[in-house]
Amino acid sequence: MKKHLFILSITILILLLTLITVSCRKEAIPPQETKDESQETVKDELTANKEEEVDIDKEEDKNEEAKDNIDKIKATIPEAVAKSKIVFVSKPHQTGWNDIYIMNGDGSNRTNITNTPDEVECSPCFSPDGTKIVFVSLGTYNQIYIMNVDGSGKTKLTDIDSNMSPCFSPDGTKIAFTSERDENSEVYIMNIDGSEQTRLTNGGGGDPCFSPDGTKIVFNSIRDGNEEIYIMNIDGSCQVNITNNPAPDFYPCFSPDGTKIVFVSYPEPVIDCEVPYEIYIMNADGSGRARLTNNSDDDYSPCFSPDGSKIAFVTGRDKIRIPGGYLSNDEIYLINIDGSEQVNITNNPDGDDRDPCFSPLSN
Repeated sequence: MKKHLFILSITILILLLTLITVSCRKEAIPPQETKDESQETVKDELTANKEEEVDIDKEEDKNEEAKDNIDKIKATIPEAVAKSKIVFVSKPHQTGWNDIYIMNGDGSNRTNITNTPDEVECSPCFSPDGTKIVFVSLGTYNQIYIMNVDGSGKTKLTDIDSNMSPCFSPDGTKIAFTSERDENSEVYIMNIDGSEQTRLTNGGGGDPCFSPDGTKIVFNSIRDGNEEIYIMNIDGSCQVNITNNPAPDFYPCFSPDGTKIVFVSYPEPVIDCEVPYEIYIMNADGSGRARLTNNSDDDYSPCFSPDGSKIAFVTGRDKIRIPGGYLSNDEIYLINIDGSEQVNITNNPDGDDRDPCFSPLSN
């Protein structure tokens, strides 16, 4: 009897130990649902990483494709344009000071020719022989200066404040410009040494540009209550409105052959002036108005290349995204005179590039 009781006790003890061991093992093994959730989390992370890699690849492909397109368009730039010069101003985001630069017509060989960190310069324009540049220094209350093409020989031409937009006559003997010295924006003309400064308009005028034959000056004016483009003789006579358009028209520039005028306007119909500026072209008499750009940001400050095949202009379309908004990033583009093949030739994310002006010479 004692023997049976002893065997029974041993058996019960073994069973208890077995039950305790199985129970501990179950507690050590995670529930099946937790395992599944962990697997799903890993799968989600892998999927997200793969999608992110795909997005990065797509963005890289897109950027590469855009670069290829730019390279292809640049390859079609005529030699006369690529070897010509463009003078312009650049304002770094970090300093905010404008310096005057020169580059080739395709955007290569960018060179700072003023290096004046304590001044703000703008509105540069080449002389007809390409040896001089006239420009405005805002640091001296908008005075007009002239200098050699390498930035040397800087000479002040005006003494009265508030002058802008100087341009050379085709023979290089005169400079037309805008001035507010008489409490109104008007067009003036002077000799290249600054002498004989003479007012040409009486009723408002600005942004003058000589015709290639030197007999006319095209300019803009708000004398009729709306910004319009006018043409006059170089002595100020026969001032004629050639746009008569409900939208404001400004920044006119003659083509090298004198048959066309490129300018800036708002798309029609005009509801308000909050819509972006666009580049337009028309015949020299104001007929044949045609829109060249269609962009979500301002396009402005156009000028013709020496051969008349291209137009350089400034655009704000390449803004840089920053926390809380965008940073301005004005760039200089080239475009065919029919509006095709628009290409960024400055590609400068570090600052704004503006006020382009081609050299009349193809070097």
